[in-house]
Amino acid sequence: SNGSLYRITPAGQATRLDRTGGFPADGPLSAMSFNRVMGLELDEANQVLYVTDGASTGGGARVILWRIDLTSQMVERYAGAPSTSSFADGTPRLNARIENAGPLTLGPDGNLYFGARTSVGGRAALRYIDGVSGTFETLIPEASDSSSCGALALFDCSAPTCALVFPPTGDPVIVGT
Repeated sequence: SNGSLYRITPAGQATRLDRTGGFPADGPLSAMSFNRVMGLELDEANQVLYVTDGASTGGGARVILWRIDLTSQMVERYAGAPSTSSFADGTPRLNARIENAGPLTLGPDGNLYFGARTSVGGRAALRYIDGVSGTFETLIPEASDSSSCGALALFDCSAPTCALVFPPTGDPVIVGT
């Protein structure tokens, strides 16, 4: 199922971490049920897994970014609010409207980056959650076509080789096939 998380051991043993029929809410991972996992990013140093979870709400595919503490197995909503309509930069992460988010990347600056497309005209942008202020921000503004510095390429990417990466120069690079 595309709404489940599994731990796979080096021996190939798979164990489901969440459960079917639960509700997406803050609390123990074992009680959580994801709707549509769209992206994962591991902060190995802090033992945190970020999960992009999408749900169709009739007003576009709203997304919640969840933060899972892998040590305590507790889940908390990190960003996104299904009933909010603000895409504006500077919006607190818990109040931001996020639609159709793509792959997640934790940058060396502590910001969590993701490609997103709005349901209004299908515009795409490269956005991030500022790791210090906790606000919703834009790196590459919305554009209506794929000539937009690669923001659409990041969002539309479904191949495992697609990602936003930070080489030693520090400048983000969008890699896609």
